[in-house]
Amino acid sequence: MSAIEGVVGSTVIVRSLDGAELAGLDLTDGHRIWQQPTPFSDTSRYDGITDASHLILTDGTTVHAIDADDGSTVWSMPLPPSGDPRLRSAVKAMGWPHGHGDRG
Repeated sequence: MSAIEGVVGSTVIVRSLDGAELAGLDLTDGHRIWQQPTPFSDTSRYDGITDASHLILTDGTTVHAIDADDGSTVWSMPLPPSGDPRLRSAVKAMGWPHGHGDRG
């Protein structure tokens, strides 16, 4: 398990060793910008992807969008069940950097 969840703009988002917190670190000098508890009750495992301004995290049942500027949860929604309890649901997202035309 990696401590680095993703790079969003100029913020590196990392998880604590116990998985209970996320922290945003400035990519240029490493100082901590913010620290927040994870939005999940079970912090054993979760997967993340990024767009231009958010870290999208899922634990297989719920997906959360984390704002890279302050670590707040912008939105959350349940994922449809996979139908097989051994499989995790997945989420995909894409985005464009701010000020670069239409989002797709």
